[in-house]
Amino acid sequence: MLKLWLVRHGQSVWNAQKRIQGVADPELSEHGLWQVQRLAQRMRDVPLDALCVSPQRRARQTAEAIAALNGAPIHIDERLKEHGMGMATGKTWEEVLQQWPHLERIARRGLAVYPHIPGAESLDERRARVSEVFAAIQDRYPDGSVAVVAHGGIFHTYMNMLFRLDPGTQQVPWIRFGNASLSLVALSDLGEVVIHFLNSTCHLKPEGA
Repeated sequence: MLKLWLVRHGQSVWNAQKRIQGVADPELSEHGLWQVQRLAQRMRDVPLDALCVSPQRRARQTAEAIAALNGAPIHIDERLKEHGMGMATGKTWEEVLQQWPHLERIARRGLAVYPHIPGAESLDERRARVSEVFAAIQDRYPDGSVAVVAHGGIFHTYMNMLFRLDPGTQQVPWIRFGNASLSLVALSDLGEVVIHFLNSTCHLKPEGA
C-alpha cells in the first residue's frame, strides 16, 4: 500500500492576518517557521521516497524544513497549488461578506462558496487537477511512502473525493487541516483506503504538555 503523509504548510503571514490566500504567495510567519521546525523533527525518521510539494512559497518552505532533516527529495508539482479564489484573494472573510453577503447563506447550507466568487477557479477544474496529481503519485509510488506538502483546500477536495461526497459540499464536516498538521492515509491498488489519523498537531504542543 502507498502511505500518503498529508502535510499542510505552516502558518503564513496571511494566515496570521486571517486573509484568504488562494494562489497568492505569502511566506511563512515567524510562528509558521517555528511550526515547521517542530514538524520536521517529528518527520525526521519517517521513511519517505519523496516530498511532493505545491509550488507556493509557504509549502516550499515547509517541505524544505522537512527535507533538511529527513533527506527525502523534493518534487514540485503545479497541480498541488491552492485553488484560485479570484476577487476574494487578500480579503478577510468579513470583507468577503461585505462585498458578497449572499455567500453567508451558501456557507450555512454546507456548500462550497468559492465557485460563487468572481474569478475563482471552477469546481470541475479543481477536482480534475487534484484527482490527476494524486493518481499520478499512486501510480509512481504504489507501495511507497510519500509526503504531500500542500494546502487545506487541496486536502479537503481530496477527502471529499475519497469519501465520494457531493462535489459541491464545502468540506467533510468533521475534518480540518490546521497549519503544520500531519495526516496519514494508506491506499491500495485495489481501491482500499485506510485513514490512520487526520490533523495531528501533537508536535506543536509545548514541551511537557
